[in-house]
Amino acid sequence: GEIDHPNVVTITDLGVTSEFGPYIAMELLRGQELATVVENAGGRMEPAEAVDVIRQVLAGLEAAHKKGVIHRDLKPENIFLSTDDEGKRRVKVLDFGISKLRDDKELNSLTRTGTVMGTPQFMAPEQAAGARDQDVRIDLYACGAVLYAVLCNGLPFEAENYNLLINEILNKSPIQILSRNPSLDPRLAQIVMKAIAKRPEARYQSAREMADALGQWYANRNTPRTFSGSRL
Repeated sequence: GEIDHPNVVTITDLGVTSEFGPYIAMELLRGQELATVVENAGGRMEPAEAVDVIRQVLAGLEAAHKKGVIHRDLKPENIFLSTDDEGKRRVKVLDFGISKLRDDKELNSLTRTGTVMGTPQFMAPEQAAGARDQDVRIDLYACGAVLYAVLCNGLPFEAENYNLLINEILNKSPIQILSRNPSLDPRLAQIVMKAIAKRPEARYQSAREMADALGQWYANRNTPRTFSGSRL
């Protein structure tokens, strides 16, 4: 409720009733979850559209991170593509149900070392390991993993069950996105792979930094890439 950003769902009230228990009242959104939009599109989004969505997500995350809030469970089901009265699309980040307040020691004590919280397919290695010192870079990893998924209809890591998936995330390198979608612009592929780097220090260090990288790609997306004096 303190974030108050156009790309984060608005909380209007909360409390407890004697009949139903705790409640949260939120703004009414019209539209669809990103997961549904991508499914209806055949499993992939056009790169420019996907980048626009993730840039809006990053704008909401930047506001949350400034308030000391880490989402920890970003996934296509928690990204909502709403439509306003003028027919314009606005992306909303939903479900801060397992979010972490960076500076609140009392609340953070509820998340002890070794406890894994989140959706494994979009989980950074340090999150999958249950590390205690998780920071905003786990949200940036999740943004990269979501972008990966909607661009190639696949995931950075795949396994037959939960335990094997966690092992893959902890011990192996992510599958190169260009091997799944060879037609993808290599410049965009490079941004995605940096966002899901195994080591936090190798990723983007802030939502603003990642948004700027995507914004630069978006602005130059129709410019042919130059390599060794030739056009690709």
